[in-house]
Amino acid sequence: MLSLFNDNFDFQTRDDFVRGLLINEELLDSRIYVALLPAAQYAHKVNNWPAYQLVSRDIINRWAYPFVPDIGLYKLQQEYVFHKDNIYKSPEAQVSKVALLQNVVIEAGSHVDSGSVIGDSVIGANCRIGKNCRLTNAFLMAGVTVMDNCRLEHCVVGEEAIINEDCDTARMEIV
Repeated sequence: MLSLFNDNFDFQTRDDFVRGLLINEELLDSRIYVALLPAAQYAHKVNNWPAYQLVSRDIINRWAYPFVPDIGLYKLQQEYVFHKDNIYKSPEAQVSKVALLQNVVIEAGSHVDSGSVIGDSVIGANCRIGKNCRLTNAFLMAGVTVMDNCRLEHCVVGEEAIINEDCDTARMEIV
């Protein structure tokens, strides 16, 4: 297909390309396969962070049922416990007197200290969140450490990253 596309570069869209090949070219023993999903099935292309956040939000809000966090089993044990307001918490996560607002996933091995507030966020495995932190629409990958008094809003934090004390993403400037 790539060599044919290279030879036929004057088509405007993919549909024009496919239509032109089917009408104008002799393709010996070539096939184009298409699978249409039933209307009740969920599918979305994820190729950037906003799309990842959108799909994560759909799954957390149970719009992609049966693809929800609490349905999965790992080693014959339930991986998450579902609580009201779309809160999914692993039984192995330690959350001490923290305010979990809504749409939160906390994976196994994570520890959240007292006084922290978390909403619309995904906390990866083995993360440590200090005291008096506020996380809103944050995605923390595995092994992230967030020190005390941090405010993370609309951000993605990579694996094993360390966020120092008093960090505030709302006050940060991107240069």
